[in-house]
Amino acid sequence: MKLVLSLAVFAVVTKIAHGAAGDGLYTYYEEGGLGPNRWQFLDLENNQCGGTGGASGYGQSPIKILSDYQNSCFQGYEAYEFNAGDCKWDQLDFTIGNNGVKVEPKANEDCSFGSMRMPGRQNVFNALQFHIHTSSEHEIENQGTKGFFPAELHVVHLEDGTAVNEDVSSYAVFGTMLETGVDDHEVFEHFLKGWEAAAQKVDDTCAASRKLRARGLAESSIVQEKVQCLEIGELNHSTTVEFDSDAPNVYELPNKEFGTYTYKGGLTTPGCNEIVNWNLVDKHMTISQGQLDRLEHLILCYVDQDTCQHATVADRSGSTSRPPQPVKGRNVQHRCFPEEGKNYYPASVQRGERPTKGLPEYVAPERETEPDNTKKSAKCGSGMWEDCNSDPRYNTNASPNLKANSEIWYDFEGYWVGTMRTLDETGELLGPQFYTDDSPFAIPYPKDDIAMFVNITVKETRYYESIIYVYKPADAQFCSYNVENTKNSLEGECGVNGYVEHAERFGTATYEKDGKVNIISTNGRFRNFLDASVTPFEESFFATVETERYEFTETATLSNEARTEIRGVGQFLVKSNEIGQAFTYNLGKASKDTFNKRLEDAYDDREVLSDILRKTGDCLDTSNCPTEKDFRKYDPIYNASPYTDDEDIKGGYIAMFVILGSLLLVGVLFYFHIQAVRKQSDRYKHQFARRVAETIDVNGTHEKLDAAALEAEFERMDTDRSGSISKEEMQAFMGDKLSHKDFNALFAAMDVDHNNTIDFAEFCAFMSHIGEVYDEETKEVVPEHAAS
Repeated sequence: MKLVLSLAVFAVVTKIAHGAAGDGLYTYYEEGGLGPNRWQFLDLENNQCGGTGGASGYGQSPIKILSDYQNSCFQGYEAYEFNAGDCKWDQLDFTIGNNGVKVEPKANEDCSFGSMRMPGRQNVFNALQFHIHTSSEHEIENQGTKGFFPAELHVVHLEDGTAVNEDVSSYAVFGTMLETGVDDHEVFEHFLKGWEAAAQKVDDTCAASRKLRARGLAESSIVQEKVQCLEIGELNHSTTVEFDSDAPNVYELPNKEFGTYTYKGGLTTPGCNEIVNWNLVDKHMTISQGQLDRLEHLILCYVDQDTCQHATVADRSGSTSRPPQPVKGRNVQHRCFPEEGKNYYPASVQRGERPTKGLPEYVAPERETEPDNTKKSAKCGSGMWEDCNSDPRYNTNASPNLKANSEIWYDFEGYWVGTMRTLDETGELLGPQFYTDDSPFAIPYPKDDIAMFVNITVKETRYYESIIYVYKPADAQFCSYNVENTKNSLEGECGVNGYVEHAERFGTATYEKDGKVNIISTNGRFRNFLDASVTPFEESFFATVETERYEFTETATLSNEARTEIRGVGQFLVKSNEIGQAFTYNLGKASKDTFNKRLEDAYDDREVLSDILRKTGDCLDTSNCPTEKDFRKYDPIYNASPYTDDEDIKGGYIAMFVILGSLLLVGVLFYFHIQAVRKQSDRYKHQFARRVAETIDVNGTHEKLDAAALEAEFERMDTDRSGSISKEEMQAFMGDKLSHKDFNALFAAMDVDHNNTIDFAEFCAFMSHIGEVYDEETKEVVPEHAAS
């Protein structure tokens, strides 16, 4: 099928698919206030660069392709159909703009550039054009240079039968990373020559017309420093190109049998409309280093024909790429190229469901013990169950496997990486403390940024959890003190070497067949924490233990829709002196490779000497791992259940109260922690909103705060005009309105990227977040400028 587009449609497609090049709307450098951090504030109709809050069902692009996505294979690749176009080389228009190179069919040509079908969509998508960004936009974890490649190529498609409209999700992009190899890419060479001819024509025109008002590089309008551009009139390319093939096939550019990463996203140039079905190739396109150098010179040395000046909008490093955006729970699938022997996930797992059919029927094995008649069992058909057939405790054919009884274990199982913070009973962060043999908590390392690595494995009725904590070295001031009978380092030199410790717990399923884990063995920080349990409940699990000396509680909750993030909170308490410590942690799911890489990096960055824990596995402390005999002693598979029909105790209620009793203590602690955090959040939001209301040059609600008013307020705080607000500048602005702890919480809430400064985008985002609070406060104050 041939695609015929009018000149008007071509103009719209160019704006949508490749940005409004040449109209000065945006740049890739932040100088001048038009860079990616401020795209959401550009005056564009339907600007979505700040996201739509999930309203579109799509999201922002580009994103980071995690190792977990790369290591999976989903069905559906067979739905792809790639059809070469029939446009001849001389029917293509080669252009260069201030944000890159592009090729598309000439406006008056009746030819097709190609088309494709893809999984999940019935209609054909017709190729409109392709363009290239210097430095890849999508990050591919553990590939390229720190996840990025020299360039990224996008073939933009429009759904057949759909009018060009940037408000509908009828676009698709076929994208590939560009990497360098030894040989030239034969087809790509033709494209390079086409663009070089276009560049030469502009250079000749400018040289002939003597429109050299600002010869060469105009420092006021270009910041890239990657390549040295020639003066106008010094290019030496041919303006005519002879092609030795009939027509290009854009789908053969990667040169290999490829799979794709698919997800729903948006345009990567303003207004970032969330309308794109992304198909990223997993086998990259290889060009030579010489071809890459020529490509970069074409893009970064672009000459505006109207001004005859170099006018690229690339940033200082030569990038014309938007940074990766948050995935926010979107479904990213790796559709592998069909290969014999490759293991594909079934459709139910692809949809994020748990397998409920097709699992092997559970067959109860022969028991190794007789029922323990000293335990009071519960009578079936009472309490929580209506009859004996529905009571899993008495059903010998009901599986005791943990995942069969609580699907939450599918989500918690795996590798997790993040950080933990430890606080004292007043809520203050703990610094290093001098170590004594009598204090289990006092270790001479900071506890505000503990690297945390968790590995959870659930095998039928068995539970394995290993945690590694990597501490930073103490600061010089702490190391300068000398306290008698204490240690200021447990390994290596104080202030130079960090420290590592671990915690492990192992358990089995219960006779209640409710997904709960009884802990049977512990190591490291959890040593002697027996008589403990881990209980699943909705999106969380609760861990509790009580010994003669300690109490320990922990709540871990899956905190995002994709179930790839965990937030945890808990506390230790020493009973003898009622001294305790609280802890919070945030974890993200990772592949095994990423887990190992991050662990190695933490060891190296924090200069940890010990190599004992530089590994993964079901048990870290190999000298004290539970044996098969240890597991079988408690495993319900190998032991006779105490639940028989001979007892008259109402077991449903017993089981219910056991669960509720274990949850109550954790729930109370969690409630008070959350309440404290919420109260603090309310305090700093109201005080900041009041301070802004006192100084800003606009009266009324937050809806009346335009970009100019916000920028003026931002500059009022940014006293050194650095383009960002430091902690000292924020402190000066707030004065004594907040306590030290509340001020730190405020700054942390605004400093989204954790670089210890607040840029304009972060400032505006926080102001938007506290809009209702601002409205409350602005009613109570008279702005300082009005009073004066």
